[in-house]
Amino acid sequence: MNPTSNNPTSNNPRSKEVKYIVQMPKSYIELILALNVISFNNFKKETVLIFNEELNEKKKLLSTKTKDLNFFDKFLIGKNDNISKYFTGDNKMNDSRYKRIELFDLFTKTILSKNVKLGIKDIFNHEFSSKQLLTRQYVRKKIKNKEMVLFHINKLSIKNIVYYLLSIQALYKIDQIDDETRQYKINNDYCIVLFCDSEKKEQENIIVCQQIYHQITLIMPEMKEIICIGNILLADHIENNKSRKENGVLILYNLSSYINVITDLQLLLCISLYPINSSNYMYPNKLISTHIKNAIEVNLKTVEINKIKSQEEINGRFYPI
Repeated sequence: MNPTSNNPTSNNPRSKEVKYIVQMPKSYIELILALNVISFNNFKKETVLIFNEELNEKKKLLSTKTKDLNFFDKFLIGKNDNISKYFTGDNKMNDSRYKRIELFDLFTKTILSKNVKLGIKDIFNHEFSSKQLLTRQYVRKKIKNKEMVLFHINKLSIKNIVYYLLSIQALYKIDQIDDETRQYKINNDYCIVLFCDSEKKEQENIIVCQQIYHQITLIMPEMKEIICIGNILLADHIENNKSRKENGVLILYNLSSYINVITDLQLLLCISLYPINSSNYMYPNKLISTHIKNAIEVNLKTVEINKIKSQEEINGRFYPI
């Protein structure tokens, strides 16, 4: 017996598969989401199109202004020649075969909820993938082959120094949880890198890092040899990515064992990179928006550090502090 014989829509080719239309990325985070979504969903056949309003002839004729580069062309990290073939204009907007959906919703629906894992080469172009490998060698040499813990800070961090102290304690508790000790000691396996990119001038970014460094080491002097100012340590990396600093930050995120963030946007970047890297993410529970925390709790797994008693109980990569 044909299992679909009683289905009145089984002979309708439009009912067999839902296809989607997403918006063009309007931010760097949406660019990463789009690269994930297009690379995964269109791997075997076209199931996702990107609505590009510039393809509409009427708007082309009416507009005399020079168009800004779209985010794919602005940052040049995706396989643009392959991606552009999925651009569509108004011609598909009323097509019943396609459902319009937000990028984050489709990312959640098809990738996060299914715990899909993607490789760097799956979503980034060859040039950018190679650049990350070269940067890995550069960073490893700078931190003497230790594991990098990235503290992505800004001026807000100065008022929330307790969060970073608790994060450091959490890091060493996680690392030594099987040792059955309550006095977790600072070890030499990690290099905690303070990195700031929120200020217009690089010297101002360094000053913010120095203020955080001073506050942490004043309370925890044993951290002086473990913690460093990333803007100074990685000056060449920053200079090489000066024109596209977002790309440089992305590379640092992908190279870090732990990433400590303080803003919604930083945490959203972590979520967008979740299928690509194996990093662990720490964030301040009281400072992050409720809807972002809910998205993590529904689709991912959080680790309550105060409740874990062994490494075996750690089954997630998001650590609310």
